[in-house]
Amino acid sequence: MLTIFGLQLPTCGSANVDADYASRNFTNIDTEWMLNDSSLTKAIKTLQFQPQIDLFASRLNKKFEKYCAFHPDPDAIVIDALSISWSNLRFYSFPPFSCILKALQKIIQDQATGIFVAPNWMTQAWYPILTSLLIAPPVVCKPSHRLLTLPSAPEQYHPLHKKLELHICLLSGKTLNSKDIPKHQ
Repeated sequence: MLTIFGLQLPTCGSANVDADYASRNFTNIDTEWMLNDSSLTKAIKTLQFQPQIDLFASRLNKKFEKYCAFHPDPDAIVIDALSISWSNLRFYSFPPFSCILKALQKIIQDQATGIFVAPNWMTQAWYPILTSLLIAPPVVCKPSHRLLTLPSAPEQYHPLHKKLELHICLLSGKTLNSKDIPKHQ
């Protein structure tokens, strides 16, 4: 404590505990998983599409120099990729699984084209939308303990590593109209 004019004030370190903790420990394990580099490189070559921006990233898991973040990030070019137009972007998108439908809707709305990573979950409501946007066969990534990595804990395996098959897709919303987008409930 610091005493000024008879008042006891906390010092900077103790007054800024929450902000200090957040700046040093910002990792949300659910949103920091990233596709391994060799799978992405193979997909880019196979799909013959070079992205220029990572739409769902952080400074730890970005795949390209330009990226959009979920939370304030001094290196991100935008906070919240869903708030900007994707129509003129050559993008890479590996959204959190809970955001897949919104990201697919955004591709249709903005008539955007890019690489999109999603689990091969055929029973999900968004799956028919995903397949309707394909403009090339997806690159299939079979389950593996190294398919997804966590930058802050590279030795840790994703909880679904034994059964998670990912598809790396080249999608385009240029052939669909926004009226074709299912309403999210």
